[in-house]
Amino acid sequence: MSSQNEAHTSQIAATLASLTLNDAQRLTGEQIPYLGFIISKATQAIVARSDAALEPFGITSRHYGILYVISHEAGLPQKAIGDRLRIDRTTMVKLVDDLEKMGLVVREKDPNDRRAYMLSLSPLAKEKLADIDQHVLAAEAESIASLQPEEVQQLLAILLKLL
Repeated sequence: MSSQNEAHTSQIAATLASLTLNDAQRLTGEQIPYLGFIISKATQAIVARSDAALEPFGITSRHYGILYVISHEAGLPQKAIGDRLRIDRTTMVKLVDDLEKMGLVVREKDPNDRRAYMLSLSPLAKEKLADIDQHVLAAEAESIASLQPEEVQQLLAILLKLL
């Protein structure tokens, strides 16, 4: 992150930290930094780090999300995985096509719905997933390096409330 970005981020953080509930109620929406924008920018920074960490494997964070869900809930229909990750149908098909071409995912007809596919990890994906996980964890650790452990827990608790 550039020093200019760090200074801007620090300024926003200081502004938010200095606001009390009464201050926030008195200020107009234009004076309070847009929460969605800040969360979006933080997400972009984290995703960029993760994507850079995943580059040696030829996948992105979105591909990794699919692999992660499949590894924890094998046999889910493709649509259910897309719904869980909030990936639209067209994009999901493209991402799964990518993973299938790389030999990381296997599509099988859903025995309960001949129009649907169930996804599972290929043997290659099972072999590589531990290494991929380590790269993602390292990128996430880098993303939260400036936070204290209790701040990470607070952040997670707050974000989970927003979901």
